[in-house]
Amino acid sequence: MSGRQFTSKFYNRTFSLPSRNVSLNAIGTRMAPVYINQFDNHTRSFKTVLQLDSETKSLSTPMTQGSSIRWFGVTFPPSDKPNSDRRTNEQETVTAVIATVIVAVIILLLTSFSIWRTSQMKYHNQAWILDSEQLRWILLVSRSSGALTRTF
Repeated sequence: MSGRQFTSKFYNRTFSLPSRNVSLNAIGTRMAPVYINQFDNHTRSFKTVLQLDSETKSLSTPMTQGSSIRWFGVTFPPSDKPNSDRRTNEQETVTAVIATVIVAVIILLLTSFSIWRTSQMKYHNQAWILDSEQLRWILLVSRSSGALTRTF
């Protein structure tokens, strides 16, 4: 029996374990339920308030007493949208984007100018790079033109 045949015997099966049932689907993926727990201050333990069954994709509440979800400070779920005082104004957002772009352009201009200026200065004063052979040639040319120069 090959390993593939051996593992295929475990597909599409449910295993009963002491803590819960574990199911495997047709390709061998574990399909375990997901439990959503909430801390109970009275019993000082976690209680299951919701159960997501990944096999049937259903959300259910367990059959225990008092397993409703308690929201902090309120008795109902919080809103999906933030309070109106926390919303940003569109005008503020546009102003922030424009200010960021202007600062980025100024930084790029200053950086490119400093790079250009440095490169110009580098090429402006390169007489010291000449070796002695080139320097003798320059002196010979300048002597022939009538200038008074000295050879090294």
